[in-house]
Amino acid sequence: MLDIKIDLFAGLLELLSQFFICMRLTSKKYKSLKYPSISILITLISSELVNFLFPNVFGWIIFFPIHYFIFLYAFNVSKFEMFIAFTLSYCYLTATEDIIALFFFARLNTLTESQQAIIGSTLTLCLIIASCFILPLNKIYKLILNGSTFIKFTIIHLTLLIIIEIGLHKFSNYDTTIILSLILSFAVVIIITDYLLIKQQRTIARQQESLENYQTYEPMMDSL
Repeated sequence: MLDIKIDLFAGLLELLSQFFICMRLTSKKYKSLKYPSISILITLISSELVNFLFPNVFGWIIFFPIHYFIFLYAFNVSKFEMFIAFTLSYCYLTATEDIIALFFFARLNTLTESQQAIIGSTLTLCLIIASCFILPLNKIYKLILNGSTFIKFTIIHLTLLIIIEIGLHKFSNYDTTIILSLILSFAVVIIITDYLLIKQQRTIARQQESLENYQTYEPMMDSL
C-alpha cells in the first residue's frame, strides 16, 4: 500500500502528463484554459476521495466520467472533441507507462512499490513532454476528428480495452506482460472486426441506394 503523500505525488504527475497531452492535441495554451490549476487540483482530490469511498474497481469506474467532465470544463471544447482528446491522452499515457514497466521496472526487481511510483510517474512525465514536442499530435487529432467512421470506432473500442487493462493492473495480481499480451491480441481482433463490419455496412448502404434508385426509375422505364 502506497503512502498517501507518494500516491498524491504520483497522481499529480500523471494528471500533469495527461493535461499536457490534451493541450498539445487541442493546441490550447495554458493561459487559454479555464482555471487549469484548480481543475487539476479538483481532479486529484476527487480521485483520492472516490478511491477512499470505493477502494475497488467500482470507484475507479465512477471516477472516469468525473475526470472527463473536469477536463471538458477546463478545455472548453465540444463534448465529442474532448472525448477524442481525452481518449487519445489516456491511450498515450497508458502506452508510455506500459513501455516504462516493460523495459525499465521488469529489469529492476529490487525497487519498492513507492520507488516505482515516484520514478515511474517522473519518467512518464519527462517522456511525454519530450515526445509531445516531437510528434505532430494536433495533426493526428484533426485527422481523427475529420476521419472515417472506422477510425473513430476503433479509437473508442481501443479505449475500452485500455480501461480494462488499467483496471486489471490496478486491482489484480496478474503479471503485466500477460495482461499486455492479452490486450494486444484483443486489439488486433477488434481492429479487424471493426474494419469488416464497417465495410459490410457500406456495402449494404450502397445496395440499398441502388435498390431505391431502381424502384424510383423503374416506372419511368416501363412507361417508355
